[in-house]
Amino acid sequence: MEFTNMTLDCYGTTPTPDTEAFRIEATVTTAGELPTTALFVYAIGDPERTDADNFARIANPQDLQNLSRDRDAAIASDRDEYLTSYASFQYANLDQAVEAKATLKSRVNELVNNWISYQTTFIYDTGVSTSFPMSDPTVEQALIIDYTDARSARIVAEAAFTVADMAVTIAESELDQSRDYLPQLQRASAALSQINQDLYDYWSNVVSEGSVATPKRYTLVSTITDDAAYFSSAVQTQRNLIVGQETALTTAKSEKTEAAATLSAAQEAEDAALAAVLAVTPDFDPASV
Repeated sequence: MEFTNMTLDCYGTTPTPDTEAFRIEATVTTAGELPTTALFVYAIGDPERTDADNFARIANPQDLQNLSRDRDAAIASDRDEYLTSYASFQYANLDQAVEAKATLKSRVNELVNNWISYQTTFIYDTGVSTSFPMSDPTVEQALIIDYTDARSARIVAEAAFTVADMAVTIAESELDQSRDYLPQLQRASAALSQINQDLYDYWSNVVSEGSVATPKRYTLVSTITDDAAYFSSAVQTQRNLIVGQETALTTAKSEKTEAAATLSAAQEAEDAALAAVLAVTPDFDPASV
């Protein structure tokens, strides 16, 4: 099974000093089981102005087969919608943006699953002649439908497990990088703190011996002090990041475990459904449905 891949770039923007805005840019990079990477339906607001186009919806199986992937071709065909691989979304507040991000992933995942079902259970045998009467057609057909449903459920569970497994791999990698970086920050922070203390001691001795302190002394000490404070703060920030990433990894592993259990159950259900069909129709070919 091939997978559809979508990249999300999320930004916080400040158009005006008093207004916060959050933008999500989505790009579908590989089609997977779908016929195209163009999964976003845009409505043409003004044929002469592309900036007047508006996002309409995530495509459905009918859209993928009927809408043009070229704006000019859509206009030439007197259509008011077209498909594109890129979509941009703007939100007024963070809560809306976070919810929209999750919804976007869910809708694309739904499309992929619907397309697979559309291909495997609806139009797969289009044009194929069926001879009647079939041998015990009611029982046989019911068992085949059960098997087809079980296989589709297993395909969905397999895809979900792959996503969960990838999430664990990414979370582990990010955590390892953060853990490797922390000692570097700690060494830099310790070194600057020592330099800061040495400079303080040095200038304190100069002043105590009656020397005149120069502006350079204040500038140098102030600079080192600021740098030391920055790295000290960076160390704490990195520690907080690691704690958050450890939590994310724990969650990802839990979700992977659940996905693995779901996949195992789905595979068992598919095997049982196939065995039931073969018991009635020994020459049944699973690839025929």
